[in-house]
Amino acid sequence: MNAEPSTEPLEPSDAELLAHLIDAAGAPPRRFVLAHRDDEDAPTVFRWGIELPDGAYLVSPDGSSTAQCASAWSALDLFDRVRVLDLIWLDPR
Repeated sequence: MNAEPSTEPLEPSDAELLAHLIDAAGAPPRRFVLAHRDDEDAPTVFRWGIELPDGAYLVSPDGSSTAQCASAWSALDLFDRVRVLDLIWLDPR
């Protein structure tokens, strides 16, 4: 079985099926970063994250710590209590 993705253009019926699947799945995942400034005022990643329809999932840069929150914004609210953070979206809405 060949597991390589097809490079052929989608047939109209395939494109319609894909549109229906996207509609049924809801919003696509969005990647984000919670960032802070280090001692030299350079932006530094505090947590990487992905927001899905059922919540946001975060991981520390070294992979040693994970968290789950209701949304990226609620993750910012939670971790912003520890240090001043910015929420930076990596994917468009």
